[in-house]
Amino acid sequence: MALITSVPDIGLLGQRDKGFLDQISAKYPDLKLVTYKGVTDGNATPAWDVTKGLINSNPKLRGVFASSPTIALGAGQAIADKNFVDKVVLVGFDSEKQFLNFVKQPTLSNS
Repeated sequence: MALITSVPDIGLLGQRDKGFLDQISAKYPDLKLVTYKGVTDGNATPAWDVTKGLINSNPKLRGVFASSPTIALGAGQAIADKNFVDKVVLVGFDSEKQFLNFVKQPTLSNS
């Protein structure tokens, strides 16, 4: 499992991150978090790069939590590009049109 966020520990994103980490550790103590990565420039490309690298270095990766729509878009595109849609569950937040299109595809599990 990986957590990718825009700015760790800041405002609403920090609350999302904390809630995710708290619930994962409480309900799934054996689940390994391979990274908690902040991508701060506000576009999807760094999230795409990070996710692609995670898939390459962790072939058993089964989930990515993206705490913002931009991060979810980049991560979702990387998962699709690497043909890992059936292997990696992506969870993200928000209601931007492009983000919602990912929800309609099998790329994004929850929103």
